[in-house]
Amino acid sequence: MNELIVKIKELPDELFEMIMFMAQPRLDEELKKELRIESALILCEQHYNWWYPKMMCYWHLNDVETTYEFPDHYRYDRSMLIYFTKDELKFITKQLTNCGCCEHHSQGIHATPHCITIRPKQSLRAIREMNNHYGNKCCTCPCRHILRRILNINTNVY
Repeated sequence: MNELIVKIKELPDELFEMIMFMAQPRLDEELKKELRIESALILCEQHYNWWYPKMMCYWHLNDVETTYEFPDHYRYDRSMLIYFTKDELKFITKQLTNCGCCEHHSQGIHATPHCITIRPKQSLRAIREMNNHYGNKCCTCPCRHILRRILNINTNVY
């Protein structure tokens, strides 16, 4: 086996990389879908972690009860335009529209259900969050909330 690896390493770099790539196991389509959904949720989580401290600092420094004009870049949905590119927002919208985490979250964004395929299994994070939600098995996926915010931006993202 070691002799084979030594011989493969003697090949040109492009050929060696192609052989190594082709030797890797392939991901099935369901796992790819899960990874895309999870990556969209992680992007949104990163945005929230960027936005929330800025918002808290603004509240702390300003008297929010007497502030009549709230700056756009401190609004959650508008801050998405600052943090994400339009392509990233399209990616997030596409993935979360097809999330299918539960029946309740798969409808209500538009007049008709936006996702008719409910996923039979979910990521480990989603399962853990469902089990930890006050002991109930309620879906805590933020897909519908985030989709509403993106659609409220009104930028032809969808």
